Amino acid sequence: PETVYSFSGGVTFKNISLDLLFQGATRSSVWMTGDLGWDNSWGNYFSEHHARWTPETAATATYPRFLQKSDGAHQNYQLSDFWLRSGRYLRLKNVQLGYSIPKKALGNLPIENIRLSASAYNLITWDEVKRIDPESDPDRNNGQFYPQQRIINFGLNVGF
Repeated sequence: PETVYSFSGGVTFKNISLDLLFQGATRSSVWMTGDLGWDNSWGNYFSEHHARWTPETAATATYPRFLQKSDGAHQNYQLSDFWLRSGRYLRLKNVQLGYSIPKKALGNLPIENIRLSASAYNLITWDEVKRIDPESDPDRNNGQFYPQQRIINFGLNVGF
């Protein structure tokens, strides 16, 4: 990508805090290859592949013909902007929500503070590719990679 960006912010109101981190990129293209584009070596189809060319759909097809495990001589392997997708994306990379129990609510307990928290990592991504992680290695745009993990944590901090 030509432009990579991030922005973050937080707000605290009374005993509640919320922090957000967004990350994204723009002005890039993703070359759809292999199973994502044309190869279908595993026999799996995406919804857009249902409009592929077959002798029965020749007049209405919006997607090229599929060949399982085709070789590099097949016309789908030729460079074409048909296989390019916008690589821009925006990802909610990190969210942290916390609540501190007021000191008055703790009464005579020998506790200084209690904080409850929740955090999420890679919560949501807005992109145009949908089939691969927009941050993935551009040489792995064939759909055969380990996807980003969405992680959600809960925490309890007690201070004595």
